[in-house]
Amino acid sequence: MMSGDRASEGKGSHWPRSQGGRVDELDRKVTSRLRSAVKDCFGPKCKAAWLSGSAAYGGARVGFSDIDVIIVFGERVTSPADSETIILIKRFVDEYLALHADLGLQPDLDFPGEFLTERLIQQASDGRGFTREGNPPRLALPPIESAECWLDCPDRWFRAWLGMTAFSRHFAGSRHYHSAVKLDAWKTVLRYVLLAAGSQSLLPDEVFEGLAEFGLKPSYRTFRTLETEWVQRAMAQLEAEAVVRLAHGRLHPCRAGLRAWEAHVCEHFAEGAPLPLLLDIHNTRRLSAYAATRWTALG
Repeated sequence: MMSGDRASEGKGSHWPRSQGGRVDELDRKVTSRLRSAVKDCFGPKCKAAWLSGSAAYGGARVGFSDIDVIIVFGERVTSPADSETIILIKRFVDEYLALHADLGLQPDLDFPGEFLTERLIQQASDGRGFTREGNPPRLALPPIESAECWLDCPDRWFRAWLGMTAFSRHFAGSRHYHSAVKLDAWKTVLRYVLLAAGSQSLLPDEVFEGLAEFGLKPSYRTFRTLETEWVQRAMAQLEAEAVVRLAHGRLHPCRAGLRAWEAHVCEHFAEGAPLPLLLDIHNTRRLSAYAATRWTALG
């Protein structure tokens, strides 16, 4: 999966130049505390963990923001989660809440962390979170109108996990694994952006304008600085796969390659039963109730 590192060399002239990111004190505190929490709670059971959202891109605000974190378990943890794994997850949630209290942040009590297996992350990167509309089916991302839209429909969780994996910064576990799945996720996001562009060519900067549907917010002030290199690498691999052509400083979508990918995703996720979740709706709501109770106690 990492072969795109070399494939992207020599293509930087088409892209906005990176200026380098600034790691502030809040960032250091978040990553240090979470790294310790993952080690203490999960040890070698954690394959990798990463930040997403405002805490990953210099946009977190005291009194308002939460910390978005994904924990991916290795092969020794299976779905659905057994009682031992749920106990470990609750221990991590306690640390997650304490970190928010200490830093003056507001936790996400509906999803106090995202807890996944490697196979679930792979399904997210393969496109399970897209909806399929029309005949022949086309991929779509309908708007999310309320928190209940997330809680009551696990397929939408895969949409969130896709964006949270592409837009992420590693802080614990295997950096190689994180890089591989992050690149896969970026490729899926970019295929959809290119598909939505139709036959219109795009400037590299215009790619970033199509990312709001995947969770990008204007407050992520270091996002372009940190992610431009990943977009370059993903586009280089997509060019090798005949999905896009880079010429004269513009991106030209290859319709045949994109439609073939779209048809594959529609067919693949229409077949058979999905993989079991690590935490189903019932256990997700139970964890949310646990987090709410513990947060009230901290207050």
